[in-house]
Amino acid sequence: MDKDTRIDKEASPSGPVTYRDEDIIRFEEGILGFPKSSRYILVPHEADSPFVWLQSIDEDNLVFLLINPVCVRSDYVVELPASAASKLNLTSASEGVVFAIVVVPEDPSKMRMNLRAPIIINSKERLGRQVVLEDNSLPVKCPVLPDADPGC
Repeated sequence: MDKDTRIDKEASPSGPVTYRDEDIIRFEEGILGFPKSSRYILVPHEADSPFVWLQSIDEDNLVFLLINPVCVRSDYVVELPASAASKLNLTSASEGVVFAIVVVPEDPSKMRMNLRAPIIINSKERLGRQVVLEDNSLPVKCPVLPDADPGC
């Protein structure tokens, strides 16, 4: 039986978090810029929020704000390269859960999400990967709030 583990209030933006070993998602290559952190958990932001926190287990103060990009851009489709699908043990992109990393500047109305390098999670296998897509038309800084930048 797995024991519960707790992340303290200062390390997690949503307060203390208790998780089990089976909640851990392995990012074998880390996330871009953070190769040493390979174990994460998903933590809800708050009730009815489209956001979720990707909290590192390896580095307490490392956390990413994520959103399902389809919540903002209903036309967003991931053309997952075969090599990435293979590393995630996915037979198709539709089997994975897709998130975009959100950056929230001092002015939250200007928050942006990265559509070019989504986070893909195989929730069944508990594997995750950030994939840099080859589609140059996908923006790295796409506005999250409606009407923020119609050019996205």
